Amino acid sequence: MSKEARLILKEGREKPILQRHPWIFSGAIMDLEGDPGPGETILIADRQGKFLARGAFSPQSQIRVRIWSWDEEEQIGPAFFKSRIREAITYREVIGYNYPMRRLIHAESDRFPGLIVDQYGDYLVVQLLSAGVETWKAEIIQALVDLTGAKGVYERSDVEVRRLEGLEERTGVLPGDVPEEMIEIEQEDCRYWIDVRAGHKTGFYLDQRLNRELIGQLSKGRSVLDCFCYSGAFSLQALKNGASAVTLVDESRDALALAEKHLTNNQLDSRKVEFQQGDVFNVLREMRDRLFNHLKNGKNRSRPGCSRPSPPPADQGRPRVQRYQFARVQITEPRRFIGYLFLLGRDYQRVLP
Repeated sequence: MSKEARLILKEGREKPILQRHPWIFSGAIMDLEGDPGPGETILIADRQGKFLARGAFSPQSQIRVRIWSWDEEEQIGPAFFKSRIREAITYREVIGYNYPMRRLIHAESDRFPGLIVDQYGDYLVVQLLSAGVETWKAEIIQALVDLTGAKGVYERSDVEVRRLEGLEERTGVLPGDVPEEMIEIEQEDCRYWIDVRAGHKTGFYLDQRLNRELIGQLSKGRSVLDCFCYSGAFSLQALKNGASAVTLVDESRDALALAEKHLTNNQLDSRKVEFQQGDVFNVLREMRDRLFNHLKNGKNRSRPGCSRPSPPPADQGRPRVQRYQFARVQITEPRRFIGYLFLLGRDYQRVLP
């Protein structure tokens, strides 16, 4: 059996690890003993040689190690990963997070760095974002199937961050079978159609569930402007909670078609709905100009009482924008200030010229 590779930290750089920070950056390393490959498990020690943790080595990333365990006796292997997955599932059951659509594994939050697993009914969608989980891919997927009974697993590792780990982007069916058509899910009295193969993220913005509920609570009796609407899930909640009108804006024709499918098949009043295809920033400018012209001419034109701009997904075909900007969108009704919505996203200075 070959000797376990060992990484020695510089003096004082062990403090974050002792405080359970799960990453080790390249600048913290004093020495590396052995020749570990990408994703290989290595031992981390302080300058005096004292054990600190074990983690997955990634020679191309600035995050040189992602920690698996701080327990010196814990061995990293199939049983370890199955135990971590079981813990994540059990925790969700304890807190009542038992929705048909849910995030089953949330990377470092579940002590599973680099792994995202989203559940859509009988199917799982996974993102393998680091060299460590890529190395143990077969064992991790098998454990997921064993513990969830999933009919199929689809990989959506088509994200740019993999290239920082020296990995290529990848998609495709793993064990089982995943339907070619969209997966239909009913959750909280709403029906959704999820495109796990080509949709945003893993098919749906699972992390926005509480925000969708909030928009529903704020929308009764108001007109709603839903920018970058994608599948229309925010508008669905707004209409179900009594919005007087909803305008959905997106540049993608397919996104608007999916949004229309959601609103129509949930028996919502189509007379309250308007769809606009186009660049959201241009549409907002046109709305602003029309409003100013009406006000200038002494006319009182209604404005959206609740607006939900949100950042579009990163365009991987364009150079990465290094500098992030805050944009401020004022939410108003005629003669009544409601509040501000702050956004953090790429190039958002375009919202307010």
